[in-house]
Amino acid sequence: MKKKFFALRWTLSAVSFIGFFLLMGKAFEISSFSSAAYMIYGFSALIISILFTVPETVIPLCEFFSRIFTSIIFPDDKFRKPMLTYILARRYAKEARYVEAIYEYRKIIHYYPDELEAYEELISISGISGQVSLAEKYQKKLNRRIAKAEYIT
Repeated sequence: MKKKFFALRWTLSAVSFIGFFLLMGKAFEISSFSSAAYMIYGFSALIISILFTVPETVIPLCEFFSRIFTSIIFPDDKFRKPMLTYILARRYAKEARYVEAIYEYRKIIHYYPDELEAYEELISISGISGQVSLAEKYQKKLNRRIAKAEYIT
């Protein structure tokens, strides 16, 4: 049923579009005011043909034009990694929400592995929260980072 309705709408759209051209052609042949009726009917046929195809054409067209405008306003909306900030991690640590603070510090270290300050603060928070094994693990990673940095310089 849906396919029949789809085919019927597109057929009627094509017939209306052809009717638009025929009526406009007839209107341009007449040089008097009586051509207005042909033009009105012709434009009505054009509008009808457009309305018959709206369900399949409007959404793709809107998506296409919105992507153009979005790319102008937000030229690079795809970021590889989040912005470096310690605000949330330090706030969690200050409020003694150690699990969330540790998560935020690990996220910083994941995206910015050369941030030695994040290692130090994570080790400190891990020690305060009683997660000694986590503190030792990141202390080893910090030592390797420091050794690597000294080796390079």
